[in-house]
Amino acid sequence: MSVTIDALPATKFRSALFSMRARTTSREELGSTPNMAAVRSNVTTPSVVMGAYCMTAVRHNVMESVTANIFMVVVHVLLLTAALAIVALYGYTMFSYFLRFACHLYFRRITVHGVNNLPREGPVVVCPNHPNMMIDVLLVLTQCTHMGRNPYAWAKASMFKNPVAGRILRALGAVPVYRPPGKLANQDVDSEKTPEEIAAATRHMFEDTWKVLHLGHLVVLFPEGTSYTLPHMLELRTGVMRVATGFVKAYDTPITVVPLGLTYFNKDRFRSEVSLEFGEPIIVDQAVIHSDAFSTDERSEVKRLTEQLQVDKIYLTLNAHNFESFRVARTIRRLYCAKPLHPKDDVHFTQQLVDLVEGKLTTKETETVVLTQLKADVSKYQHALDDLRIKDSDLLLDVKESLVALAVERLMYLLVLLPLATPGLVLNLPFYFLGTKLNVLAGYTESRSMFKLAAGMYVHKTHDIPAQWVVLISTAAYIYGSSAAYGLMIALPFFLYSHIRVLEESRSIMENVWYLANLATRKERIDVLRNERKALVTTVQVNNSKRIENEFTSSR
Repeated sequence: MSVTIDALPATKFRSALFSMRARTTSREELGSTPNMAAVRSNVTTPSVVMGAYCMTAVRHNVMESVTANIFMVVVHVLLLTAALAIVALYGYTMFSYFLRFACHLYFRRITVHGVNNLPREGPVVVCPNHPNMMIDVLLVLTQCTHMGRNPYAWAKASMFKNPVAGRILRALGAVPVYRPPGKLANQDVDSEKTPEEIAAATRHMFEDTWKVLHLGHLVVLFPEGTSYTLPHMLELRTGVMRVATGFVKAYDTPITVVPLGLTYFNKDRFRSEVSLEFGEPIIVDQAVIHSDAFSTDERSEVKRLTEQLQVDKIYLTLNAHNFESFRVARTIRRLYCAKPLHPKDDVHFTQQLVDLVEGKLTTKETETVVLTQLKADVSKYQHALDDLRIKDSDLLLDVKESLVALAVERLMYLLVLLPLATPGLVLNLPFYFLGTKLNVLAGYTESRSMFKLAAGMYVHKTHDIPAQWVVLISTAAYIYGSSAAYGLMIALPFFLYSHIRVLEESRSIMENVWYLANLATRKERIDVLRNERKALVTTVQVNNSKRIENEFTSSR
């Protein structure tokens, strides 16, 4: 192969030629070359110039490549160091916000009330009710973190045996609580430790808790001692007030105890609603500790403070003798007040109706008979709605268009929406499979939400993202490269969210289509239900307007 001098860039050719001549000249001056004319003739030949140019270019490219590689290594080291520093400084906050995101993904709506009752500084004990196991812990801790507090919590020791729950609890700063057998009605045994070992562990736990409070932190304690699926709260244990009074005695510093009510509108259902309400704080200070009642009988005074806490918590939660009372009360609420209420008002209004249904608001025998009959009629009406698989609000719809045209319109809208959910459906299909299986394995109702959320947010041991996403992103990186992996990493959360939103809209459309089908095939029965509803509305308004607060009647 021949290469002419003209084929080389002029500047680079002159540079290579000048370099060779300079080296030749230096040798000539030193007398190291006997025949300089021959050397000069060789330098000016095209082959020698081409070789010199290639050697210079290769050396230049190698140096550039080495420099670039060193630069990239330094950049990666700096980025890794910065990432580790951020995790070390803000790891808890980042993990807390990840859990908060998971909670908002699981629940369609989370409302918080009474935030002004939670102090932003100083020692505080927050006391929620405990109807939904691990979900309660996540909701309260993430909400307190969101409000600028650094929360700690107690958790029964048996929960740490579960690898997923235990890992989350330790990351959130939870402290294991060991309880001896036979303390609770359900024989919830947390440990095989002896009573002496448990007593020693409890003393250390109280002392560690007081130290945390002395640093000005917030501690979350569940005074019922266990989770449950009951229509009412359990009797509170005295642990919260023992912590509060013991802290004041040990450090001579007042402490704030804040009751918190958690209300789940359908606690084991994905994309349901939950309400959190912080109640009026209880201040335990030196005056309580130095009072005659406390000095005379400390145990009785602690019990009195616990009873006061229970009264405050009952006001913040829904409590009934049975679930049927809840069911009837909610139906009466819809009959009496067709417009949706704010979740806080919904809780308090529903509790008033529960008290009304259970006869707590009247002592007259004649009124009791009327209320008993009303409860039976409302229950019968609700069962009829369930048989048709429609809601009370469906009977208020004024359908003026042709049923066939309206049904076709809703179905076409559904067909347009469903393809948008396909990517999310395919990517999250394992979660649906796990959710179905976990409903069977969970056993207790309060365990279902915890199992579903744990399956959905199960994270890889080195990343705060779902393990399934780690597999998908790694596969994309292996097959298509890093660009595809980064793109998928950004797209996955959007796929998940859009999938959930589309499914919610689709479910609403399917309910409307089902109602239209019932209206077309069972028109006479639906007309009967509408007449029954009108009669029930009149009965509810006439008999109950004087027994419930005017603040709710004005919103009808």
